[in-house]
Amino acid sequence: MIYSFDIFDTVLTRCVANPRAVFLLMQKKLSFDQRFSAHKNILRNFSFLRFKAELKARLKAFKEDISLGAIYNELFQYIKSQEITDLLKQEEIITEKSLLRPINFICEKIKNLQIKKERVIFISDMYLSSEILTTFLTEKTGLNISQKDIYVSGEVGLRKTTGGLFKYVFKKENIKSCELIHYGDNLLSDCLIPSKMGIKIYANFQ
Repeated sequence: MIYSFDIFDTVLTRCVANPRAVFLLMQKKLSFDQRFSAHKNILRNFSFLRFKAELKARLKAFKEDISLGAIYNELFQYIKSQEITDLLKQEEIITEKSLLRPINFICEKIKNLQIKKERVIFISDMYLSSEILTTFLTEKTGLNISQKDIYVSGEVGLRKTTGGLFKYVFKKENIKSCELIHYGDNLLSDCLIPSKMGIKIYANFQ
């Protein structure tokens, strides 16, 4: 058997009400950062521009999900400075990381599985890369996690919500659906979709 875990709101949780609050917090932070002082449009409208850029990137995409890079390629169109765009991208990663907290009982479950030498992987519908998510998970939970243990929709171009990302995992891990046990919090992508595919699921509704 292989044990898979959703990441956000299953293993890690943000200490904000919703994901878009991250961008509002970033906007506040930017007003105190001299590197952005000449970019009034960013200081006043970053949260809206970041939301708009993601929406445009998704509309242009020919796959089920997009990367953080694709979002910031769109954001560049409003900023017209590659240096500032790159700085904003890094600030988003830093802000995300600062807001994350481990969900301890799930981390303990993962630790016990690893002690037993069970195969543990992570499956996430997210635009952040597996490299970034590996850093978040290892630094916030203290668990031993490798980048090869993470399957993320923004890299693969397939989502859990369609079942496509689970099928991709079956192929890569060389397993059948009945050989996967999945833990997650989303009613659709972590419960209804995988259960219809024959995956055993454990819901973690907060």
